[in-house]
Amino acid sequence: MLREYCAYFIVETYFDNETKEEAGFYPADTFGEAMTYIEEYFGDELCVVKHLELLDSSLLHMRPEVAKEIVAYNYG
Repeated sequence: MLREYCAYFIVETYFDNETKEEAGFYPADTFGEAMTYIEEYFGDELCVVKHLELLDSSLLHMRPEVAKEIVAYNYG
């Protein structure tokens, strides 16, 4: 099911004595839904939500080169 918005987030996590900043996108209808997912996904490693913004689009599209970089970074 397509959501009304896409949440753009930046978080700070803490794991193995290391703090790390991560960012991403998640389809959501509300801030609450986005925050619930962020808390569920990062769990106890979540320290700070630095940015949470609902973008007025239910689907993000991008240049193929950018998509390939994202896939390589996350799955390569």
